Amino acid sequence: IVATIGNAPSPVVQKMALSHQAGRVAVERTLKVRGQDNIWSLGDCALIPMKDGAEARDDFAPPTAQFAVREARCLARNIAAAIDGRPQ
Repeated sequence: IVATIGNAPSPVVQKMALSHQAGRVAVERTLKVRGQDNIWSLGDCALIPMKDGAEARDDFAPPTAQFAVREARCLARNIAAAIDGRPQ
């Protein structure tokens, strides 16, 4: 687990061998890191699309505490679903 506090991704996160976009970890709407099976990211280190498909190109969740709290709930549900073999 890597926790970042502040308003920019940690340099540690930027050095990870993960998909990055605009300096943040590129994730799907499920918060799963693009191209990874069991790695998720949230908060200010993640670039989270607010919409699916082509509409998602310019609409990303802001790196704020309010969104991070919501993202944490979503991530907990998605990890539980992945463990149980359910859709995320």
